[in-house]
Amino acid sequence: KGELNLPKEAISLLHAKTYYLRLQIHKDQTTASVSGDGEKWYSTSLPGGGIPEKLRVGLIAENNTTSPLTIVFEEFSVKSQ
Repeated sequence: KGELNLPKEAISLLHAKTYYLRLQIHKDQTTASVSGDGEKWYSTSLPGGGIPEKLRVGLIAENNTTSPLTIVFEEFSVKSQ
């Protein structure tokens, strides 16, 4: 769906100028996290059945307001452990 159900205290992210995103897949658990400073993370578990044989990874950003928005993706990486 493209939505993360984060805890209520994550409302502080609305005022962040920078967003950090993290997706972690470990065996049968998938976790999505977001941070406004790269230190304090808000996480939620996602439904998933572990790591598929083939995994396609990408980023997308959308603006649902009439205000201009600039998106920059930095330090994008995919790591296998």
